[in-house]
This record gives sequence, C-alpha cells and structure tokens, in this order.
Amino acid sequence: MDVAREDPTIVQLSHGPGRLIAPALALAVLLGTVRGWAALAPYLDGLTPGAVNTLRLTASAGAWLASAWLVSRCVDLVFWDRFVAARLGGPVPGLLKSVGTLLVFLLAIGGFIGVTLGYSVTGFWATSSVLGIIVGLALQSMIADVFSGIAINVDRPFAIGDWIMIQPHGSTEPLSGQVVEVSWRATRLRTIDNVTHVVPNNLLGTVVVTNLSMPDPTRRFELKVCIDFSVTSERVLRILRAAVRSVEGVLADPAPKARIDDVSRDGVLYHVHYWLRPDLVSPRKGKHLVSESVLQHLRAAGIALAHRKQDLHMGPLRKIELDLDADRRDLVKRIALFENLEEDEIASIAANMRQRSFEMGDVVIEKDEDGDSMFFIVEGLLDVLVPVDGNDEPLCVGQMAAGDFFGELSLLTGAPRSATIRAAADSVAFEITRDDIRELVTTRPNVARRMSRVIAERQAERAEARDRASQERLEKETASMTDKIFGRISSFFSGGRRHDA
Repeated sequence: MDVAREDPTIVQLSHGPGRLIAPALALAVLLGTVRGWAALAPYLDGLTPGAVNTLRLTASAGAWLASAWLVSRCVDLVFWDRFVAARLGGPVPGLLKSVGTLLVFLLAIGGFIGVTLGYSVTGFWATSSVLGIIVGLALQSMIADVFSGIAINVDRPFAIGDWIMIQPHGSTEPLSGQVVEVSWRATRLRTIDNVTHVVPNNLLGTVVVTNLSMPDPTRRFELKVCIDFSVTSERVLRILRAAVRSVEGVLADPAPKARIDDVSRDGVLYHVHYWLRPDLVSPRKGKHLVSESVLQHLRAAGIALAHRKQDLHMGPLRKIELDLDADRRDLVKRIALFENLEEDEIASIAANMRQRSFEMGDVVIEKDEDGDSMFFIVEGLLDVLVPVDGNDEPLCVGQMAAGDFFGELSLLTGAPRSATIRAAADSVAFEITRDDIRELVTTRPNVARRMSRVIAERQAERAEARDRASQERLEKETASMTDKIFGRISSFFSGGRRHDA
C-alpha cells in the first residue's frame, strides 16, 4: 500500500485502464484452464470422477465471474467515469456503480447456470423472483431506502456539502443541515450545532426538500411585523431597514429590504426581507437576531406592535406612538444622560432641542472638528468612523442605533469631535447645543454633576470591557472621572468660576 502511494506509475494503473489487468489475467488463466481441460486429464488420474467434475465446474464458474469482473470494470471506465460523469459534471456516486456491478454479476451467474450446468434459466429467474418477493416483503423498508438512494444519486437534487432543509411528516419544525454522506440506506445531515441526523432515503423521496446551497449559498428570509395605522409607513420602513442592517450575520449584499405587504383590521403588515448564508448563520438563529433587533429599534422609537382592535380597554389606551414634536419630554427621558434629571430640567432641554434628519450616507459630524452640541438618536442607524493611515476610506469601528447618544463631551467641555459619524440608514436625531443648556448648567450645578456621573460611568464601562478590571477599580475610576468632568464643565460654562454641588 505504501509503494502504491509513492509510485505514480502504480497509482495511474490502479485508477485508469490498468484496473483491467487483474480481471483480464484472471479470465485468461481460468478460460485457458476450461478450454485446455483435456490436457490436464493425465495430471488428475489420482482423483475420483466426482472430484474432477467439481474442479472443472469450479474453473468454469471462476471464468464466468472473472468475465463479469472484467465487464464491470470496463463499464466503470467507459460508461460511468466518462459518459455519465461528463453528463453529471462530476464524479459518479458509488451507489450507482455498485448497482451496475451487481447486475453484471447476476447475469454471469445466470449464464453459468444456463450454459455450463444446462439448467433452465427461466426456472432460475422464477425461483429468484419468488425468493425476491419473500425477501422484498421482509425488507421492503430497506429496499425502498436503497431505490430512493439510487433516485437521489441519479436526479442529484443535492450534493455532498450542500445545505438542505426538509419538513418531516408530523413535525412543525423543519430540519436543516449540511449533507455529509449519501449511502445505500440513508442520508446524513450535520446541523450548524454539529449534530448529525440520519435521514432514511425513502423519507427524502416523500417530503419537500429545499436546497439552500443552489444555485448559490445565500438565501432570503423574511419577518412579518404588524404596526398600528396611526404610525406613518415612512417612519416604520426607516426603522425596520435600520434594525435589520444592524444585525451581525445579515448580508449587506443583497441589501435587506422592508415592504408594506398587507393592510388588515389590526394594522399595517410589513415584510422585512434579509439574506443569510445558512452555512454561517442558521435560519432560526438569524430570525431570532433580526426579531430582537426590530423589537429593540421599535421600542427605542416609542412604537408598539399593533393590538387587536376588538379588545375592550376599561382604562385609557396605552400610547402606541410617541410624536416627535408633542412628546419631546418622553423622548428625552429615554436617554441615559438625562434620565436622572427633574421634570422641569427635562422640560427645559426638550423645549430647546432641534430635530435633525439625515439620509443614508450623510456625515453628521467630522473627527477633530470643533463642536458645541450633542445628538441623541430616535430612529435609524449611524456608523462610527476613524481614519486609517494609508487608506482614503475610514474604518468603521462601531454603530449606534435608536436610544444612543454622542457628542456629549464636545457639548459640555468643548472637546473636539473624537470620531466621524455617518448615517448608515435614513435616521432622525435631536441636537442639543451649548446655548440650549447654558442657563441650566450654570444655575443648577447638580445637573452638571449628574450628567458628569453618567458620562464617567459610560467611559469607565468601556474601559472595563477592554481590560476586565475589577469592580473596585471601576468605582474608583468613575468617581475620579466624575470630579474631573464636573470641574471642566463648571469651568467651561462659568469662565473659570467653579460651583460646588
């Protein structure tokens, strides 16, 4: 075996026409023995006539089997490996070759019985048929699996390495996995969880099989969301597109899409279409991630899913949409930077802030530029970009979605912008300038201290995620950073005069 691996000549003979040498030699020896039997008679004088006859029949049977061996090898080389392989565009499954070899050997056995032994071949096949019926009744499930396997290999609805999805009878959950083997009886699938399922070939012939790898490995999936009529479709579509774009694993090309699918008595039905590679992200996990992102974006924007209109509410109806103009206070309360402020302080900020809209690709702020405002996002998705040496295109280091805020240090301390922010989808944000909160910060130092605490916690948590520092270190850094930021805010707004909290 080691020599065969190392010697290219032997390898070529074992895989090409050289495969015919062994059966041809065996046939020549056995056929010569049968034809020259008379010449061997003097050497067999010591044997009984029965033993001599047995040897003669054995040599004849060997000649028939050697002929079948040679014919099956010829069929493999000429018919399967050249003609059929060219039609299939790849190697022929071994199951088909095995079936062909079995038929050739059955014909050789029939020839030996009819020609050499002189028995009726019809009787042989009739007896074989009866035995076949008996065996078939006993093994009908196995035989069905074998013939289904042959049909699968001929029709080739899938190949080794393809990802397929089947819906077994009586099961509500489809089974999806990668084809790792197609044998005589069963097809083996390996799921993305590295679990192997053995599926009988007969079952595959009776259910719908979806090939997720043809014509290419990407597949489109969908999610349905029903939103109340009172929410404008333009706003919902913008939120849905941003939500699905933010999911890791969803392909950017083809781009995700959101469409209005139907209008029912409960609300407007939206379809979110997105593309996945099932070999990288399973359809069930992809649907979970997209659903989670959609719910989070809708919640951050103050939009609830549609409720049944026949429901009877004994109290006031819950608010199903926050208006960007009328409900500014509620929107401000959702921002972590302002959640600890008093009602009148929130009202002051809400009254002065301005709504800004950005189309996909718009630059919101530029790195290192002077800034005197901050933004908080109510709808959409923004990319955080930093320049890279030697590259014209900046590197995207993160994304911000509805509920996030940025630019707070420029607003409160006058620090230059630390990154470029660009809209990754159509977005809506509110901008708060230094003049909007100047009076609030200078007259109420506690406001600056509370905001300093939130900013410090935010920066300390980021540092904690990077170096996994202890909780004690996190608290010390937060306290120290709070004092520093409070001092900078007080100095910036009062021209050097510091207020004590």
